[in-house]
Amino acid sequence: MEQLGRTTPALLRAVSAAPSYPPFSLVGCGSVGSKTALHLARAGAQILAVSDSNELRPHNMARHALVRPPLPWPKAFELSDELALLGQKPEAHLIDVVRGLKRADNRLLISPPGTGTLLNTTASSLVRDALSMVSPAELPARMAEIALFGRGRGGFVFHKGSNRNPSLADLQAVLSATVTPYERTLLFDPEFGLTQIQIGEGCGSMTMPMTDARLSAMTAMATEELMRLAGANADGGELVVGVAEPDSPSTSWRRLSVSKFLEIPVEGSEWTLRLSSHVAGMIREETARFPNVETGGLLIGSCSSLMKTVTVVDLIEAPEDSVRTPTLFVLGTKGMKNRIDARFEESGRSLLDVGTWHSHLAEQGPSPTDRKTAKQVAVERAPPAILSHCHSSHVPCHHASGRAMNDYLDAYSIKARLAPAALAIAPVIVLIVLAFNWVQPSLPEAIIGLAVMVLFFAASNVARRLGKRKERQLFATTGGRPENRELNHLDKTLDERTKDRYRKFLAKQLEQPAPTRDMEVEDPDEAAAFYVQCYNWLRENTRDTEKFRILFNENIAYGYYRNLLALKPYGIVLNLLTIAAAAAIIYYKPDFACCRG
Repeated sequence: MEQLGRTTPALLRAVSAAPSYPPFSLVGCGSVGSKTALHLARAGAQILAVSDSNELRPHNMARHALVRPPLPWPKAFELSDELALLGQKPEAHLIDVVRGLKRADNRLLISPPGTGTLLNTTASSLVRDALSMVSPAELPARMAEIALFGRGRGGFVFHKGSNRNPSLADLQAVLSATVTPYERTLLFDPEFGLTQIQIGEGCGSMTMPMTDARLSAMTAMATEELMRLAGANADGGELVVGVAEPDSPSTSWRRLSVSKFLEIPVEGSEWTLRLSSHVAGMIREETARFPNVETGGLLIGSCSSLMKTVTVVDLIEAPEDSVRTPTLFVLGTKGMKNRIDARFEESGRSLLDVGTWHSHLAEQGPSPTDRKTAKQVAVERAPPAILSHCHSSHVPCHHASGRAMNDYLDAYSIKARLAPAALAIAPVIVLIVLAFNWVQPSLPEAIIGLAVMVLFFAASNVARRLGKRKERQLFATTGGRPENRELNHLDKTLDERTKDRYRKFLAKQLEQPAPTRDMEVEDPDEAAAFYVQCYNWLRENTRDTEKFRILFNENIAYGYYRNLLALKPYGIVLNLLTIAAAAAIIYYKPDFACCRG
């Protein structure tokens, strides 16, 4: 029998008639996170850790579960204290989750041993991607996410599949592909959309008018769905979307089971194609319709340069002017642009035309025609671009990447990585060449020639690694990346009119207001987060190296000098060693080719 006056999870679970769940850990202690945590705790669920890098501010009191004086209280610590009153003993961590997930010690803080479900309530795409990138070996807990949209008239719950498949990022892409017309209005309309609803680490909640009652009601129902998913612990992923009916207090929920994605390396690159099982089924059906000829279509999905993934969640069928023969498929163009544009708008401008697919009657690798087409596709669209093909009885099995991306990477690698590496190791190479008989080459010369080629490419990779390390050292001593500071009101690099023009343009693209001077002073972290998003947007939208040729050449020049600076001490040491070796050769006169005759 429970002691009178003592609150414990077991007592709360019994009073709530709730089952026992594996323990939770939370990322994000904002309005949604704090209310979710209290709902879970009052149902008797154990919470092991809460993590958030921000502090409670006066405006948070409009919807946060905690009520505190107008002082900068850390959200995680305050929420942990509140949960302690319900018999919980969660660890509290003031930590940047995106950076923290990169370190093993921080991962143990964010998701302590024993965590059954790691819940993300930040509504931050950066956090979602970071969680999607962590391997099950690095962080074994199952992952889930709760977020609201449409000024609290909508909410969704993601529950990752086992072994991180599907991931939270996969489920976000599936949501964009399957939204209903009414959900689309709430999710993507600029007045009510997802860009204005983020209530957590990556947001400015003051920009979204919404009552606490509405947020509480939707969060409570989302938490009910989360507990159902955590209790079921299905092998696949789950996606649940709820929307309040227009002019009505009733809410409807839609549930969607998402099977594991096919994960296939993209030929000739570090990228991976993630193909939804639904799309794989559509491809099987299409190839079955045309058993005696090749067929194909357009791949619709999203891509992430951070995760190096192309995620395909939908197809557009080949138009009527397409050509199908037993040995060749040519994708038509009639009406295709309008269909691509319509699909782009329907998905809230999140799903793109990421490539094409076609079938082969015989099982084989990419044909010369495929590779030629892949190059043409890459020239016609911004990288990455995927050309996928399959045997008529299989889902896609071979994937030729748009070669333009690799061509650009090759150009960058040669000029920015290989060139400084060649300068650093040139004296060593010259000494090696002089030491062998190239007039009458034999097996040793052939081996050393191959070794020299391997040495060049190894040195190129080393140059890149040392260059990135040197870059981090430089940024650490100069206050971080310059592009994250130059738009700041207090920075004097650019004049105020230019900065104001740039801020207005980027704020329009990001669909969120730029921070004012006062906001930068009051909350520099949130202001910095906005400028990081600006940088990410610019990087993603200037990847066309033909259109932005000057920028591409500047990037090459920067990479060249950065890597050369990093290699400087190693180059000096190699030069001194080469001089010593040359002096030894001259003094001892060994039987080298350069010393004969």
